[in-house]
Amino acid sequence: MTAFWLDTDEAWRVAAAWAERGDAWFRIQFDLEGDFSKMQLNGGSRSAVHEMAAASTELWVTVSFIRLVLERAESSDEIGPIDSFAIHRLRRQAGEHAELSLSNACTTSWASNSFSSRYGDDRETFDRDVRSPFAILGSTAGERGRNLVIRALADTSDETQIRKDEFELVRLSNGSYLVVLPGVTDLSAPDLGLNDHHRTVRDMDRYAYRSSRSTSVAANRYAQMVWDGLISAGVPPGADLMIVGHSYGADTALDLAADRRFNGPAGFDVTHVVAAGYHSRPQLPHVEAGTQVLVLQNHRDAAVIAEAIGHGHVTGVVEQSKGFFGSVFGLDPTGAAAHLGGIAYHEVGVAYDGVSYLVDNADSIVQIGAGVASQRPGWIADGAAEMVTLDPRVDHVTDDQIVDVFVGGGQGFGHHPANYVAHVATATDPGVVAFLESVDNAGYATSGTAWAIDVSVPTG
Repeated sequence: MTAFWLDTDEAWRVAAAWAERGDAWFRIQFDLEGDFSKMQLNGGSRSAVHEMAAASTELWVTVSFIRLVLERAESSDEIGPIDSFAIHRLRRQAGEHAELSLSNACTTSWASNSFSSRYGDDRETFDRDVRSPFAILGSTAGERGRNLVIRALADTSDETQIRKDEFELVRLSNGSYLVVLPGVTDLSAPDLGLNDHHRTVRDMDRYAYRSSRSTSVAANRYAQMVWDGLISAGVPPGADLMIVGHSYGADTALDLAADRRFNGPAGFDVTHVVAAGYHSRPQLPHVEAGTQVLVLQNHRDAAVIAEAIGHGHVTGVVEQSKGFFGSVFGLDPTGAAAHLGGIAYHEVGVAYDGVSYLVDNADSIVQIGAGVASQRPGWIADGAAEMVTLDPRVDHVTDDQIVDVFVGGGQGFGHHPANYVAHVATATDPGVVAFLESVDNAGYATSGTAWAIDVSVPTG
């Protein structure tokens, strides 16, 4: 009879080393694809990129499999035999597509014929690729929960882990799921309309702008495609979900958590949400009770500040103007007149918001004026900084909702996920720490297989 045996201590060490090696190979193939593209090389170069992607994927699958076996072995002193059926089930859970048995349990045979390009593509909607697996360590519940949130936020800006036309789904070893939602792809380099190459739903002017005006999944195409992507990936109804989102991903995370069909008896159980880098307060009253929410806002995040100032009226002018011109070109004078009235209303609102903003920041304006009069650049800089930053504080909106506005870094005008990762790594507020502990207590801070799911908007 064939036996399955392994040294657990050595297996943990080897799994960690193999995961690091797979990550290194994958980053090399990512860079190689970029180099080949710049030199316009085809043929053999594509084969080299594919082989490196396949090799790293096979290592990742093997690492996930070993960790699943180890967790099963260490969870009880009497686990019974690990037979061929158990091996097959664990291999599939780790991401393997091929048939396996005890004799080749640690030998992978990746069945996919293609891997996602670093540039994305406009096809293969809801296709899945295995990416670097999760392994969350820590000596306390708070430390493990903290490390999980750090890893998830870091992934939102790592294009080797999540392409421009993807989001991340992590199937955890205990049967729960982590959903990681990065933000828009064209914030720093605006590109009107869908990108011609990859048609990502994470598009600012086409989808993120419209979604920012509501708390509804019906107005958020990203949320709709994430929902469909989870179903396509086989996430079962009733599964426990934790969602971590940055920017448009944070907007999408709370839109999903606020939808009773998604976060409810007939959908999934969204137990935890981390929403970073977004003006999220207007969404919080709509989120289902019982869902633990942590909102993170860097006090100097330019995107959050821009969303917060004149949130309704500035965008209302844009919307009404679009409607006015649509009515004109549609030969609808009544509609045009109505939109003109709406424009006038929102312009008054913009003026009111602007005046209110100036009144609220009167001290800063005085300081800037004094700096100009006395030729003291430091006073000018300090006054300007006060006008374009949020008030740092931690608010317990409800028993389930915390808003943490922190003094953070300035990378990417304060909006880059790295600023949020740095804060989570050092956060000490008791409410925030309790939230991080609850993440581990709910079972999310464990190992898991990571998948990147394509969300290219289908043509037509």
